Amino acid sequence: MHVTRAAERPFHDAGVPGIERGRIWGSGHGVAVEFCRMKAGAVYGRHPHRHWEQMFVVEGRIDVDGTELGRGDYAFTEPGEWHEVTALEDCVVLL
Repeated sequence: MHVTRAAERPFHDAGVPGIERGRIWGSGHGVAVEFCRMKAGAVYGRHPHRHWEQMFVVEGRIDVDGTELGRGDYAFTEPGEWHEVTALEDCVVLL
């Protein structure tokens, strides 16, 4: 069993202004689970994925290529798909 305590989870700069990521778990095989904190107005520019990606909005609202997602909403991206993510307000997304 793997346990990651919230109080012990380090967040690091994601290399994009207003965005931080906090790893929960990573397998070393291209699969990971992490929280992404985004400040309102932050933009994670258009990018592709080599693997699938799941996005679950824990708090706030984001825009993914023109589709607004809010608290409790979920999106799935296939390998090779491109998208851009914009924080419409301060938010937390589980990836």
